[in-house]
Amino acid sequence: MKKVTTKAVYDYSKCTGCHTCTYVCREQAELFNMDSQNLRYMEHAVVSDTLESAMDFAYKVTGTDQVIIFDGAPGGLNVSASLAERLEKAAPKVNERVDKELLPMWMKQRGIDFEILQQLP
Repeated sequence: MKKVTTKAVYDYSKCTGCHTCTYVCREQAELFNMDSQNLRYMEHAVVSDTLESAMDFAYKVTGTDQVIIFDGAPGGLNVSASLAERLEKAAPKVNERVDKELLPMWMKQRGIDFEILQQLP
């Protein structure tokens, strides 16, 4: 399997123009290559030597600086500074919609009385 390094020259051949291109630092690529649950993952990813070069590559290919960075740690979301700002601005409206519309609807679909939840301290 051919590995693409993004140190100085950018090889856009692996990116098909979709929004799901993946840029992986070398250490993560080696882990994926040994993972039986990700047998073909690296066939669709660009390997980078450093996080900085991966980010630079992602910015150039996508034309945006709003990216999600997955470092393999569960339960966390790492994002670029601009995406973090965007998410922080959207959070109050999203929270309100979840509390007033989506959570009550989800609970009703499962036969759970939303009033019981509101009575909890």
